[in-house]
Amino acid sequence: MTLVVLALVPILVLCVMNRFIPGVNDLKDPLGRPSDLSNDIIYSASQFDVITGELDPKHKDLSQSIQVLTLVAGDLRKLTDAAGRLSGLAISVNDSTTGVSGIAGGLPAKIQQLTQRSDTAGPTVLTLAGSIQAVTDQLETVNVNLKTVGSTLATLGPRADSIAAVLATIEEEAAHVAELGPLLALLGPAVNGPQTPAPRDPGRPITPPASTAPPVAAATPGR
Repeated sequence: MTLVVLALVPILVLCVMNRFIPGVNDLKDPLGRPSDLSNDIIYSASQFDVITGELDPKHKDLSQSIQVLTLVAGDLRKLTDAAGRLSGLAISVNDSTTGVSGIAGGLPAKIQQLTQRSDTAGPTVLTLAGSIQAVTDQLETVNVNLKTVGSTLATLGPRADSIAAVLATIEEEAAHVAELGPLLALLGPAVNGPQTPAPRDPGRPITPPASTAPPVAAATPGR
């Protein structure tokens, strides 16, 4: 009670000086509810921790995203440089397109001329095909004749040995006759008497004497 009485006097003095009339709430909580404020601060701090916990992984994701954005920015810079060079390339493409358009302008006439020439060349091609067919027929005929000659030569081949043997016999007999030639030259006039040469035909050339060389057999195909 002593403390209440001692404190009441300055309270009344302060209330009169500040023109403040305390109410029921002021009497119940003269310090302004500091417990509620403390609870609010504690709740806010806990919420801040929660927000911080959620922001931490987001901060990591944001860091990775920033690194990716850095690479994208580099690629974007290269793309911008390439886009800057596209202007000159577009001019070149435009010029080339103009040139191609000028060249293509003459193509219809060329195509029409080529078509006309193709139509003109059609009968010539047919005639040439007929000529080629005729040549083919002639070559076929020649092939048949060559086969006939080949078969004839094939039948002549076995006879070539007999002909060669006969020619060898003739050559041998001719050699014997050549050895007796001087003797026959001496005995002939003595036996037959002198002979006068036959009169020569003025229009007939003089035939040289036959050669004493042995005859040569004709070459046989395949031998």
